[in-house]
Amino acid sequence: MLPNLNIDDLPLPTTLAVPLAADAQLQVQRGETLPAGAVLATGSHSADCIAPRAGTVSDFRRQPLANGNDALCVILQDLDDTPTPLLLPPLSATTLPQLLKRAGIVGLGGGAFPAWRKWRQQLRYFIANGLETETAAYNDAALIAAAGDNLIARVRTVAQTFAATPLLALPEGVTRVPRANDDPMLRYLPAHYSLGNERILVQHLCQLDIPAMAVAADYGVVCFNIATVLAMAAAIDERMPLSDRVITVHDVDGGIHLLRVPLGTLLAEVRHYLKQNATALIGGADEQQIAGDDAVITAATTVIHWQADAPPRAAQACIRCGACEPVCPAALAPQELYWLAQDSRLPEMQAQRLTACLECRRCDEVCPSNIGLTALFIQHKKQLAANAAEAQLIHRRQQRFDHHEQRLAQPVARFSAQALKQRVAAMTKQVSKKQ
Repeated sequence: MLPNLNIDDLPLPTTLAVPLAADAQLQVQRGETLPAGAVLATGSHSADCIAPRAGTVSDFRRQPLANGNDALCVILQDLDDTPTPLLLPPLSATTLPQLLKRAGIVGLGGGAFPAWRKWRQQLRYFIANGLETETAAYNDAALIAAAGDNLIARVRTVAQTFAATPLLALPEGVTRVPRANDDPMLRYLPAHYSLGNERILVQHLCQLDIPAMAVAADYGVVCFNIATVLAMAAAIDERMPLSDRVITVHDVDGGIHLLRVPLGTLLAEVRHYLKQNATALIGGADEQQIAGDDAVITAATTVIHWQADAPPRAAQACIRCGACEPVCPAALAPQELYWLAQDSRLPEMQAQRLTACLECRRCDEVCPSNIGLTALFIQHKKQLAANAAEAQLIHRRQQRFDHHEQRLAQPVARFSAQALKQRVAAMTKQVSKKQ
């Protein structure tokens, strides 16, 4: 049963703290007054950092983010709600990455990956993913309902710009697009979290198996969350930057609110607007971070829970019930991986395809012992990745050492005195001819 899908606009905050990417270089100074959409910072690998509202740069400081990390932020005050379209060259296949980068478009499904980096010259399919990618989130459903009849046209516009065949994945029996049910781009799929995973979705819709650590775009498929697609459509059609996102907020009394908030909004603004006096938990029902009032809402923030303080349910011993295995969409054996993880038997966990884990948390949901299997798997996946990176570094160092030794072993060419005299004479003769 879906809640009321009407989206409310959060009143204009008094302050925005806009976080910068790790590679970003500042383009503004303290005291500078900026229009909405102005570039605050730019980097070679990230999307440009955009001013979500017109305002004055009052400070630069590190600020906690809603996901538990922290980042250097540009603090904007004296805010104004006036939107400002971007000044960009005419759109073409070659300028699309530039537009997406300049508009600050990143993934709004929770990953915040720069959209321009998924662009490829030759693509087969463009997937608009309308399946919620976070448990307890209703952002996609609300945006689909708000777009109504325009949804199909917007998806098709962006897909045509990417020069790819459009496919729109929607949850079965939940969301219907008015007067468009027969459109060939529509695909209705069962409404459960794991189908929102890019790799599984590509397999369902395109019959392509993408390796665990590979990028779907390299196989001719790009997949974007529906909120990201609508943001790209606004950038393409109206030259508007990404300045807001829709979040799902669960209040302490069980109510569900859908809010459109400017990026960089502090959590205190949401608390004040909804009059909540409880602990803020960021994330879906199965992975949550406690956040304070000074935490910044970013493009990666999807769900906020206001929850009265209560002792967490403790994990108990595994009873080997096997309930986790049939629900795993990647056909893994979570129970076997759990026991291998107890002794950190990484080679055996790798042989059991640990890296194929989608981190969907369906095993957590069915575990009667409340064991955090997914968190355990993520920890060991990170260790596997770190080991692989270290092995690669050792290999490169060995290669450099081997090349160094080979170079030292090579004989040094030396000129005899007679050969040197002949070489000098030849060079002198050439100079004389030129004069």
